[in-house]
Amino acid sequence: MNSNPTKNSGKAAAQLAPLLVALWLASLSGCASFQDKTHPTISWPEHQAEISQLKTWVLRGKLGIKAPDSRHSASLHWQQDHAHYQIQLSGPLSQGKIRLSGTAEQLRLERSQLPTIETTQPETLLMQELGWLLPIKQIHFWVKGLPAPDIKIEQQLLTDGVLTQLQQGGWTLLYSRYQNSKQYLLPGKIVMSKGQIRLTLIAKQWQLMPTKPDQP
Repeated sequence: MNSNPTKNSGKAAAQLAPLLVALWLASLSGCASFQDKTHPTISWPEHQAEISQLKTWVLRGKLGIKAPDSRHSASLHWQQDHAHYQIQLSGPLSQGKIRLSGTAEQLRLERSQLPTIETTQPETLLMQELGWLLPIKQIHFWVKGLPAPDIKIEQQLLTDGVLTQLQQGGWTLLYSRYQNSKQYLLPGKIVMSKGQIRLTLIAKQWQLMPTKPDQP
């Protein structure tokens, strides 16, 4: 007896088709459940109230800097304790290692082999000394995906209860890649732009600390 290979192959493919469809549907279901778990829907007022409780943390990641005359990238290590911050940038920055510390109203700038400078005008000093700036007064709110208080919000866009775009204080911010850290939903990527300055912050790890009593 002679078998027909073409006929047999067609029959085998027909038998496999339902199995492949079932596997494909199962994979879609698995992806959907993962996305729902990673990005739970929450109301914006509830999210704001929850994230506002975060006052002490360590953030590790990367910072990309695009200025009129230069581009840089650096590793980021940020410690926040209520109003006090310490931000260390290291890596292929042309200025070498940089440490920024202080509060919203005061900045201490430390650089390798250069004198330490202190100022009460943080953004002006950063632009003069580094050729780029950070929105020091607002950034510890913005990095958590919250508008800064007491500053007019020019535009605010929300998706599933979290911030995706914000215009405030002359800056435009785009948020994406939200991630769960303990019970908190925090942005994984923030693009901040003002004029010819563009900053891209990639959050690789949030380390959340127990909340301490408010400090002066």
